[in-house]
Amino acid sequence: MVLAPTPLASIMIMQFVEGLTDRQTADSVCSRIDWKYALGLELTNAGFDFSVLSEFRSRLIVRSLKS
Repeated sequence: MVLAPTPLASIMIMQFVEGLTDRQTADSVCSRIDWKYALGLELTNAGFDFSVLSEFRSRLIVRSLKS
């Protein structure tokens, strides 16, 4: 599953609010109906690999350093 930056940012905010690790966050996107609803995902959505979050976080850092 390829995620656009906007949903990834929303996921990272939800992760921060709930104090979850990347792995727990990916599991929440996969299994929690409230997260799927908040993100506008289908109930059958399989989620994504947790490494997507650290890759996105790295891209944000690199981008902010270039500004």
